[in-house]
Amino acid sequence: MKKEKKAGFITFALSFVGKKNLKALKKASKNCKKTSEDTLRSILEYAKETEWGKSHKFEEILSAKTGEELFSLWQKNVPPQDYEDLRPFIERHKNGEENILFPGKPMMYATTSGTTSAPKWIPITKVYMDTVYGKMTKVWLFNFIKNRPKVFTGKIVSIVGKVIEGYAPDGTVFGSVSGVTQRDCPKFVKKLYASPADVFSIADYTARYYAIMRMGIERNITLIVTANPSTIVEMQNNVNEFYDQYVEDIEKGTLNASLNISKEIRAAIQPYLKPNPERAQELRELKAKYGRVLPKHYWPNMQILNTWKCGNTKVYLDKFKDSFPEQMLHQEFGYFSSECRFGLVLDDTNNTVLFPHFHYYEFVAEDEIESENPHFLQLHELQQGKRYCPFVTTYAGLYRYNMNDLVELGPCFENTPT
Repeated sequence: MKKEKKAGFITFALSFVGKKNLKALKKASKNCKKTSEDTLRSILEYAKETEWGKSHKFEEILSAKTGEELFSLWQKNVPPQDYEDLRPFIERHKNGEENILFPGKPMMYATTSGTTSAPKWIPITKVYMDTVYGKMTKVWLFNFIKNRPKVFTGKIVSIVGKVIEGYAPDGTVFGSVSGVTQRDCPKFVKKLYASPADVFSIADYTARYYAIMRMGIERNITLIVTANPSTIVEMQNNVNEFYDQYVEDIEKGTLNASLNISKEIRAAIQPYLKPNPERAQELRELKAKYGRVLPKHYWPNMQILNTWKCGNTKVYLDKFKDSFPEQMLHQEFGYFSSECRFGLVLDDTNNTVLFPHFHYYEFVAEDEIESENPHFLQLHELQQGKRYCPFVTTYAGLYRYNMNDLVELGPCFENTPT
């Protein structure tokens, strides 16, 4: 009864804040042309006093009387950007300068190898974190509840990056945005995670997956979130290799002493461990019955698996086909990168719902990508079924940023294409 009340409270709390932000998203999506104009003006207003804003005439662009004039002045004064165009300005931020691309300094950097020779350092501002990773994460969690009401009746396995990878020259942290989001989530949500965020700082690859799965397989997992489905394959490979050792650890409340895990991380993990002979016996019986034990056996109440399903990640999906319970929803993770969380998938399709109230989007049609003077399209000008290269402008210093991707337009969410 106590667990049911706790799950009910969590569902109620996440639904309350999620509904509010979903309502705002729907309102913004009803007139994407007007919302795009409002968002671009807001970003220009936010950054007009920065060095980049002044040199690219943000104040003049803001003087436009109509949306058409605004878009025209914007394209006239701000050329499309690749990361290398922005790198010198980001380097200045990294060395402590303020008000270059955006007001003040970033709260952190996300790093990615991308397609460049040197790593990309993607600035994350507080405004960006509070909206795209704050408000829209609430929609994301509420969406899980809408699709599977029992999703938060158990525990969560979420595979994220290391919160702190290192520091810029001025001391600003760089690391995983998803890791920071998990670290800073409400306490009542944090208690749902099967393991502490410290496990993602385990350097040894095998030991990291062992720790994650040793704690995960002991618990009633109802939600898994990990962008790349290859991670699911690695998790099960670890189970196949170390199942008997998991069982022994679970029975004794230990974490294999031979694993290459620091004392500090072991200390952080210790509160998650206690002798559980009953669960150990259940796991032994599963192996005796099935031989090769799969997620549908040790996690029969799984509600949602959230990973990428599109592009070249499809190659991994067949490797765990039929491994999960039939009632589980395998939901697409959505169009998401270090540079930009473009949107969310809200149903059982692969269609990413955009955030027109937090990003300004532009697109170039597939057949014009190689053109010297491509025609840039607004959201309201796109056609379903056609393919485009997206360019994004954000509250984190990316202006007309070329994502170098190819996306296909799906049906509308409200009146905004997915």
